[in-house]
Order: sequence, then C-alpha cells, then structure tokens
Amino acid sequence: MTAITYLFFTTIKNSIKELRKKPGKLVLLLLVAVLIGFSLVGGNAGASLNEMRDPRELEAILFAFYLVMAVMLILQGLQSGATFYTMPDVNLLFQTPVHPTRVLVYGLVRQMGTSLLMGFFLLFQYTTLHVWYGVSIGGLLLIFVTYGVAVFCAQLTTMLLYIFTAGNEKRQKAVKAGIALLCGGLAAWVLVPAFGSEAPFAAIVNAASVRPLDLFPIAGWTKAAAAAAFGGGAGKLLIGFGAAAVYCLGFILLITRAHVDFYEDVLQATEVSFNTIAAKKEGRIQTVPTKVKVGKTGLGGGSGSAVFFYKHQLEDRRAKSFLLDGTSLLMAAMILIVSWFVRGSGLLPIFALGIYCQIFSTMAGRWIRELTLPYVYLIPEPPAKKLWMLCRQNLLKVAVDALIVMLPAGLVLGAPAAEIAAAIAARAGFGVLFMAGTILNERLFGGMTNKILVMIFYLLVMLTIAAPGIVLGTIVGMTLGGSLAAGLLVTLGWNILCSAAIMYLCRGLLDNAET
Repeated sequence: MTAITYLFFTTIKNSIKELRKKPGKLVLLLLVAVLIGFSLVGGNAGASLNEMRDPRELEAILFAFYLVMAVMLILQGLQSGATFYTMPDVNLLFQTPVHPTRVLVYGLVRQMGTSLLMGFFLLFQYTTLHVWYGVSIGGLLLIFVTYGVAVFCAQLTTMLLYIFTAGNEKRQKAVKAGIALLCGGLAAWVLVPAFGSEAPFAAIVNAASVRPLDLFPIAGWTKAAAAAAFGGGAGKLLIGFGAAAVYCLGFILLITRAHVDFYEDVLQATEVSFNTIAAKKEGRIQTVPTKVKVGKTGLGGGSGSAVFFYKHQLEDRRAKSFLLDGTSLLMAAMILIVSWFVRGSGLLPIFALGIYCQIFSTMAGRWIRELTLPYVYLIPEPPAKKLWMLCRQNLLKVAVDALIVMLPAGLVLGAPAAEIAAAIAARAGFGVLFMAGTILNERLFGGMTNKILVMIFYLLVMLTIAAPGIVLGTIVGMTLGGSLAAGLLVTLGWNILCSAAIMYLCRGLLDNAET
C-alpha cells in the first residue's frame, strides 16, 4: 500500500470513528437521512400533474444554475486562490518524498467527494422535480452527480487560473474580461429572442435548450449530461461526461507539465482557508483587507448602546453597501427578472420566491456578529435596549429591501396597488420574524460549533412559527373572495406578534456573555 493510499483510507476510517466522539454529527446525519427519506416518500406519494411541464424548462434552469455557480467560484478563486488541501497536508504531505503528481491526484480525488457533498441539498428537491417534471430517483441522483462534476471542474479551472495569474494584475483583468465577454455573449444569445415575444419565458427556454449550448464549457456539458434524467437520451449523457472528462484531464496535464511545484502556489490559499474555518469554529469574525483607504473617521453620533447603530452605518458606508449589500441587490435583480418572464401569473408566486431567498440573507449581518464580541456586554445598559440597538440598522435594511424587491416586481406583474403595498409590508414582516428567529437560534444554540445542524434547526423552527400565519392568511383571503392583500396582512400581523414574543422572551440574551 502506497503512502497516499494509506492516508486516503485512514482519513475515511478516522472520520467514521469520530462520530462516536461527536454525537452532534451523528444526529445531523440521522436527521438529514430522515428528511431525505420524507422527501423521497412524499415525492412518490404525491400526485403528478396531469400534464407534465416542458422538460426543457428544467434543462434551462440547470444550465443557468451550473453557470452561475461556476462563474462565482472562478471569480472568487481569482482573488483568494483555490486549494484542494488543508493545513495538515501542508505540514505533513507536502514535505514527504512523494511525487507532486500523486499529491495532486490525492487532492483531486478528495475534492471530488467534497464537490458531491456541496450538492447534497439537491436531494431535498425530489418532490418538486418528480411532480412537475417526472424525474425519478435515478434521475435525481444523476442531477446530483452532474452538480458535483460542475463544481469540481470550476474549482479545477480556478486552481489553474490562479497559478498562472497570481501576482499579475494584468492577467487577472484579462481573465475577468474574457469571462465577462463570454457570459455577455451567452446572455445575448438567450435573452434577445425574449424581447418582443408574446411568451418571453418560452422563448428563453427554447434558446437555452438548443444543441450548441451543450458545448458551452462546464455548464453546457453538465447540463447535457443531466438532461438524460428527463428524456435527454444516452447521447447527451456521453457527450456531457466525455467533454468534462477531457477538460479535467487536459487541465491536470497543464498543471503537472507546465508547473510541477503547483502546491507552492496554493499554499497561501490553503492558509487563508484554514484560518477562516478556525475563526468560524471559535466564534471569531476574521476579515483580511486587501486594500486600505483612509476616509472619514469617527462614528458621527450616538452614546451608550446607540453607538452600534452608527457603527453599523459607518461599516456599511465603508463597504459601499449603504443599506443593501451586493447579495440583496442580486436577489432583487433576480426576482425582478423572474417577474418579467412570468407576467400574468400573479404576485403570490414571486412573493413566495422572495421569502425563500430572504431566509438566507437575513441570517447574516453585522448585527448578529456583535454577539460574538465582548464589547456589547460591557455597556452598562439594560440588555433589552442593547439588543434593540443591535437590530436597529438591520430593521432599516429589511424595510428598504422589501420596498426595492416587491415594488418593481408588482409593477412589472401589473398587480393592484393594494396587493403591492400588502406584499411590501408582509415581506418586511417576514424579515422581522427571521431576525427574531436568528436571535432565538443564538439563544438556544449559540455555543454549538456545528453550524449545519444549527441551520437545519433554524429552518425547522422558522417553518413551525410561520406556518400558522400562512394557513390563517390563506383562510382569510379565501373567505374574502380570494383577496391576496387581506391574506398577506394577516400573515404580517402573525409574524409581528410572534417576533415581539420572541424578542420579549430573549430580552436577557445580552445580560451576560455566558448566556
């Protein structure tokens, strides 16, 4: 047995043994298995639509999903680098008398497993895919595998580009310009036929499902392979996986032949990744500024716990995000684009999509990071007041986000003014509820280092709290003749009531650091 083979299988064996010492991970695995089982059973038990949706819709959605994921990974890796290794590899494996090519193969094999784990959430979409598009369990597994292949190809591309552009700003700009030009041409190919069409969404689906797009790097190949899951045929499967295999082998040869000591270039990226993970486990917030520019200094106002409100404003101004960051603006643009393509479907589906996206954007923020720092506990003021001041800036973000997302979407959909106003208020209410849920999550599980388990509990708690308001709003809306505005206002009242109760119960969260 070679050293690399021994290391690989020993790592797997130790990971299994670790479950006995960390029951939280075992509970997580069991919970995930149960949820996946419910999804599979529910999908098979659910009644399929009398008329299945066009499978080309799913093909276009997968293409866009794989493309956005690959571009984001590549652009992020150009700045911070990409790595397949950990710091123990740097300290032990890199210093052993093992050929660099074998070290690379070890990293690639392990990274492929990591790429598959990144797509684990796709297994929960079985019910929707089965009911709408008739995707079987085998088809879902194929989509899951193609996602892992797409992530792996993107990370391999990032690693090679980082090796050849590290420290050379002109090369990095050239790569970014090439990616922008390629994506711009693709966007023109897909979106131009939609303008002036009576069915813009159908026009986009037709443009995104043509055979030439199967040859588009990464996203096209994996989309073609995944299309075999819903009627694409074995030909697309062979073309997709064959192209991805040739692509990966070619890039591996470039790395090994053109730059044998490749792991010297990923050393910094490995260290940055290790420090970031360590900081998250220890509850620290680690930021490494690349460019520092001195501007206006000072908070500009506030005393006592009110300084946190002005501090957050100052940090947002320095980050050039003001009230909304890049992620919120991207989600708003995505919802607006979807609204334009599904004109005539009503405001409710777009509102539901916006709430789904809002769950994940509300959990992050400067306000929740303050709970990991000691300064808020040292201010001699009532804990409830300090908690309010921490939330104050984010409450403004929630209100502005609701206005920016729902107002343009409602106008594009041609919804009545009453429905648009109710949707804005209801989205703000859900934002407040998600903030309260985040505080409750910190109160109950703030000390847990397994953030995935905490996230699952958070989603379950939010679903449990919001469900009665959604059901009550549906009943009231149907009673009043299908009034969407009335139903949304009922959910707003329920969410505000639950948020106030949670905030009251958690008012002592900042009483002491141990809490």
